[in-house]
Amino acid sequence: RSGLALLAAMAFLLASGCAVDQAREVQTYREVLDAGQTQPPAPFSPNESVTLKRALVLANANNEQLAESGEDYLQALINKDRAFARFLPTIRFAPTYMRQEKSSYAEGNSSISKFLRDKTLDAPLQGSMNVNPFQDAPALWAAASTAEQRRALLLDQQAILLLDVAQTYYQVMRSEKQVEVLANSVKVQQQRVNDMDVQRRAGVARPVDVAQSEAQLAGTRNALIRASNDVRNGR
Repeated sequence: RSGLALLAAMAFLLASGCAVDQAREVQTYREVLDAGQTQPPAPFSPNESVTLKRALVLANANNEQLAESGEDYLQALINKDRAFARFLPTIRFAPTYMRQEKSSYAEGNSSISKFLRDKTLDAPLQGSMNVNPFQDAPALWAAASTAEQRRALLLDQQAILLLDVAQTYYQVMRSEKQVEVLANSVKVQQQRVNDMDVQRRAGVARPVDVAQSEAQLAGTRNALIRASNDVRNGR
């Protein structure tokens, strides 16, 4: 039983050592993207008033393209570790456990029967090292350079994303001001159209003057719709 317990414990350790820690892998590239941040951002609420800083933090934390670039950088680091592993020794550990029924041979002779075992445990440990410096060293340098390149590309994509978010944020602010101005302009022009229509019926204004006022009102309403769409799309 002790031998079986030892084998089970070793199998568990080997299995746990080979398991993929996804959270830790994600944290590897998040440390590059979240440099200077002490804690992850709070979840976004649709009713909250978003500042520019908040918008940048949310975009940096939830953008899918950044996550894909982070995975590419992580894969480059894994390839670098594999290239470095060629310089490390290879260890083989293959334990075996055997149990058999007790033999009746020399049962009455204690000096012989004590050497006859019904269970055995063999745990050989072998190590080897095969390094080709003319091939493995350039491969390691290439993998390290690729990892640095992927890291630079990740930061470059982050900068492009944050710049786009900042531009969109200020565009939304400008569009919101345009919506406010155009909404007031529509009210004023609507009143002007009503006055021109009253003057036309009184014979003071010409029909073409009323049509021109209505055309200006329609143009202002169209601009208001475009500005409102810009605000919605930007948000």
